[in-house]
Amino acid sequence: MNTAATSLGDFLDYPSSPSLSQKDLDPVRSGEHITLIINYRSKSRIVDGHLMRFDMNSEVVDVILQDHWDFSSFDFAEISYLILTRPRLVSEAEEVNHGIKVRHYDVELLSQEKLTGKTLPVIEDEKGLFLFPVDDNLHYHCLFIPKTSLKSGYQLGALETLNGVKNEDKSEDLAGHINLINNIQDLEMAVKNQTKAMT
Repeated sequence: MNTAATSLGDFLDYPSSPSLSQKDLDPVRSGEHITLIINYRSKSRIVDGHLMRFDMNSEVVDVILQDHWDFSSFDFAEISYLILTRPRLVSEAEEVNHGIKVRHYDVELLSQEKLTGKTLPVIEDEKGLFLFPVDDNLHYHCLFIPKTSLKSGYQLGALETLNGVKNEDKSEDLAGHINLINNIQDLEMAVKNQTKAMT
């Protein structure tokens, strides 16, 4: 698969969770909204834009910046983590027939930030960790953490069925993931505020 997009809507070489059926696959396309947390002079900087290339071989992400629509490239080593902010949906039929398999994750970054929650089965690669945080409404996001951003590895829990999570106390079992979803919303608000401050 080509890693560089030739036009908006082209498929990018970003993997999907191995647990998803063919019906539920929702490939990443060029032009999707993305939020990156960049390591900048020992501080984290928020970058908001549209993903145009995700190149695992050269470890580069190309983004059209949303604030002034410039094109910019970031090496994986510069990225703390990135989130594709469009929520994707696992079909209810998949849940009824097979149950949605999830596992708990707990990741500590060099920036001292911790990411925790529930994810669809992950992809562990020598370049980084692909997580797919999922909520109780069967929506999930695509989250990538480069290996260079990890402080001391990460912990992944055993696979469990999301049906079982639903039957328990949602406020307790999904607290970590809700925190991540709130982080996404906070990031969006921070980007808007940052843009306003610059105008």
